[in-house]
Order: sequence, then C-alpha cells, then structure tokens
Amino acid sequence: MKTIEKNAFISLTREQFITELLKLPFLKDYKSSVPATDDELDEEEFQIYIGDIESDEVLRFNACNLLVVGNIKAKWMDAQYKDDGDEGGSLFVMGAVTCDYFSTYYSKIIAIAGDLKAHRILNNAFEDSALIVKGDLTTEYFYGVDVWADVEGTAYMEYGNGYCLPMGWPETSRETFEPEHSESQSRAFLGLAEEEYLPETINQIIEQRVKS
Repeated sequence: MKTIEKNAFISLTREQFITELLKLPFLKDYKSSVPATDDELDEEEFQIYIGDIESDEVLRFNACNLLVVGNIKAKWMDAQYKDDGDEGGSLFVMGAVTCDYFSTYYSKIIAIAGDLKAHRILNNAFEDSALIVKGDLTTEYFYGVDVWADVEGTAYMEYGNGYCLPMGWPETSRETFEPEHSESQSRAFLGLAEEEYLPETINQIIEQRVKS
C-alpha cells in the first residue's frame, strides 16, 4: 500500500480505494456503489485526497472516483468528470460541502457525510445519479425532477422543481422535503417559461452567473 500524503491527490487501485472507504463511518455503507473498472493502471480512475479543498472558481475533479477526507468549498462544485462528458463514477466526501452552485452528473453517485450547502442553485436532475447527504441539505433553488436527493438530516429548499426524501423512505414516518415556493413561482424565480427542462439548461444558467 502506498503512502497517502495529505493535501495531494493520490492514485489508488479499486481495492485500495474500497479499503480506505471502509475505514469511514457512513461512507462505508456505499462501497457496493464503487464501479468496476477495465483499467486499473489509469491514474485518474481512483483517487483519495486527505485535507480540505477550496476554490473560488469552478471545481471539477480529474478522478472518475474520488474519496475526499475533508471538506470542500467552491464557487461551483460540478461533479462532471473532467471536461469530456464521461458518465458514471463516484464522489465520497467525509466532511461538508459548501458552495454557491452544485451539480451532480449522469450515473454518478455522490455521498456526503456532512452538510451540503449550495447557497444559490443545486442541480440534481441527472438521470441514474444518486445524491446522499447524512447531514442537512440547504439551497435557494433545487432542481431534481424525477431524481431526488436522500437526506438523513433536514432539507430546506426555498425554491425548486423536485423534492428530497428522508433517509430510509418509505419505511420512515418522516415526510418528504418540498420547496417552500410552488413550481410556477420557482420557474419565475429563475426566469424559465417551460414546466420541465434539461439539467444542462440549469448548468447553463449557473455558468452564466459564475461568469458575471
């Protein structure tokens, strides 16, 4: 097993990645979600980062599967793998995520052991993705049509199209988390005319706001 230094992205094999994941409470429950790989030699397939990650810009990771033992803070946390549009992969965070904007991606699993605070927009409507938050989820606008987030704590969404589910639903007696404002009010809040739209549309809005 290679030495894992702090504050550096360290490449691992899938087996080593799962070994590190199993050391962490809550996150270890999702080891079966770590995807298989056809290329163990790809240094960007599985990585670990021990320490906090901060960026005042758009934050995207090179690793398809990344374990962060620390907190993440960014202007826009975009879970898309690199810039080539590859689907799938995983992001595990043993800490909190704080950002203005947060986007998941197609077929990607994201598990966060702390709180998720996206102060402006949380874009969760990518098909076959999963967002699991042990702490609280907070955002001004949540987009999650047909793709909800699972939250163990509480979820507060001022505006939104979609909902979050309490962890363990439907066995739990807790009710679903709904946005404070209606869908029509929420569409007006973002300046959108149609009832449904692609998650890429939301990302375009995010991109424009980040650049402004």
